[in-house]
Amino acid sequence: MKPPPFVYRRVGSVDEAVALLANEGDDAKILAGGQSLVPMLNLRLANPGMLVDVDRVPLRSVEVVGDEVQLGALVTHRTLETDPTIASELPLLALAAAQIGHPAIRNRGTIGGSLAHADPAAELAMATLALGARVFVQSATRSRSVPIDQFLDGPFMTTLAADEMVTRVDIPRHGDCGVGFEEVAIRVGDFAVAAAATVVRRKADGGLADVRIALGGVAGTAIRATEAEELLEGVLLDDARLREAAVLASRGARPGTDVHGTADYRRSLVVTLVERSVRAAANGGRR
Repeated sequence: MKPPPFVYRRVGSVDEAVALLANEGDDAKILAGGQSLVPMLNLRLANPGMLVDVDRVPLRSVEVVGDEVQLGALVTHRTLETDPTIASELPLLALAAAQIGHPAIRNRGTIGGSLAHADPAAELAMATLALGARVFVQSATRSRSVPIDQFLDGPFMTTLAADEMVTRVDIPRHGDCGVGFEEVAIRVGDFAVAAAATVVRRKADGGLADVRIALGGVAGTAIRATEAEELLEGVLLDDARLREAAVLASRGARPGTDVHGTADYRRSLVVTLVERSVRAAANGGRR
């Protein structure tokens, strides 16, 4: 299919972009990598009157600032997958990015675009939730930062206003953590039927600390498995405790049923994926 007619504007700065958004309101959409928006246009699921192409805006930096890594909104999935700073400071993000689509998609898709699209099964939404990211957005009149759990608002919905665009994502450094990332997809490159991401620190006595577990594909947006986190916090990991935590995570999921699997199937996947991701993270993994 072909997209509906639209006006195309290519800009060179954030100020130019947000000025157009202010003028056009809901009728304008930001075009970054286009890996989500272009298919929606072709399927007539989106019908904006204007596309604001921000590809030339200088938002591709990866910088360590204090205890955080600051990512420009146009940092690509491929950069997340291969950048040495990401590998050392945010290994979970590198693992998640490697699971997105195929190389052509990872070369074009961006972290800002992925988060703004807010697909419930998107790997980056889940990974940034596990990592405690903050999303910076800007309009013609203000700038603000939003915790990722407040930014994601439902299936394909965020708290981003019509006149705002994502400019940066800040994530606390987790280079000293063990991480685990597990997903099940129908085919390599497909969106996850269900997925789990875990970040943990090991205490001197071997117990787990700062446990964060996020789930994808099993609710209207990426979610934290907070009851499972609380059960594992401060304990020495054993099989029985891990299984109990995984079952708790599954009970907190709110999956739907579609052609790829029933709600019960997805809940059963959560148990297995949480067990695997937590075990990998607790062992200091980069899996």
